[in-house]
Amino acid sequence: MTGTARTVVTLIVFATMLVLVFARPRRWNEAWWTMLAAAAMLVLGLVSPREAIDGTLTGKNALLFLLSLLALSLLVGKSGFFDWAAIRCARIAKGNAHALYLNSFVLGAIITAILSLDTTAVMLTPVVLAVVRRVKLPAAPYIVLCAFVANVGSLVLPISNLTNILFADAFHLTFAAFAARMIGPQIAALVTTYAILRWHFRRELPN
Repeated sequence: MTGTARTVVTLIVFATMLVLVFARPRRWNEAWWTMLAAAAMLVLGLVSPREAIDGTLTGKNALLFLLSLLALSLLVGKSGFFDWAAIRCARIAKGNAHALYLNSFVLGAIITAILSLDTTAVMLTPVVLAVVRRVKLPAAPYIVLCAFVANVGSLVLPISNLTNILFADAFHLTFAAFAARMIGPQIAALVTTYAILRWHFRRELPN
């Protein structure tokens, strides 16, 4: 198979996998379609078994981190921490929508930094949404807040984002060295994002 043909077939396999992941035929979990795509790459000879093993070993730190993170996030969620934290934010706000917005942003930033952006997006967002509905506030500002803070708040630590782990490994940065370099940009990004969100939703958050 020529280089051009390999590229075309690889793109076809990748595009097909994306379609199946979004469509979820037979309601199969997304993981099945990604594994089938990987198997197709091997069967078609687009990737050799050795290349697959080498690629897995290269990203072993990120893979192990992801598995550990999923387990930790599940345990933290089962403990009721996210519910407690969101309710605590609401109580501290004492009915002030702007205070609740700030509290939710800070909570999201802390959880993102410590437990990764996926935890904030998947586990914290539904809890914040439930609390907001309970106190009868508009949901849209808080949903957007969780989405933004899950991304913007993932700069500071290697564990905040899988990309950070790969970056730290590539440049041989220790945990402390990575955090020291990223704390400034992280604070600037969070402050800027919060200011923009507050301004954008200024009419939807009651005084």
